[in-house]
Amino acid sequence: MKQRKTDDQEILRLLKEGKNQKEIAQHFGVSPVAIHKRLKRLTLPPPPESLQKLTKKEQKFCIAIAQGKTQTQAAMDSYDVTSRESAKSLSSQLMAKEEIQMSISELMDYVGIDKPYRIRRLKQIIDSADLNIAHKGLDMSFKLDGSYAAEKHLHGVVPLDEIIRKIHMDILGNKEEDQD
Repeated sequence: MKQRKTDDQEILRLLKEGKNQKEIAQHFGVSPVAIHKRLKRLTLPPPPESLQKLTKKEQKFCIAIAQGKTQTQAAMDSYDVTSRESAKSLSSQLMAKEEIQMSISELMDYVGIDKPYRIRRLKQIIDSADLNIAHKGLDMSFKLDGSYAAEKHLHGVVPLDEIIRKIHMDILGNKEEDQD
């Protein structure tokens, strides 16, 4: 029996009529898995508009980043680079573009990895009983919120004994207020 190619409009029409995937598959002479995959593609919302404005190579780079690849690896997979160093340089240039950043962010939202989801997952990592994992999570959170940025650091050095004395005074001050 020769298999017929499926027709997207016909699949959707049969689905509206109440046919299940197995019945639709029989109608076209294909496997239910083939219909399931096709329906999954048909019912997904269109990809982010910002992604469609990029070149094919930029799109491939953004998709690789959204899949979890490093920026350097994404550049190596998307562009014809001669070395890791050139891929690293190219990825920095790409990530500096506002439209690339927006596309990556929208892609993350598109696949369900929006900012609240990432924050919840990061919190789970930080709360891990394994201290190595927890420390890695804290490090990631500091990088994400810019805590490591040079402008956020104090330029002076405060002696440790001065900090301890201030904490001690705060504690004693609170105890004296509690006794009043």
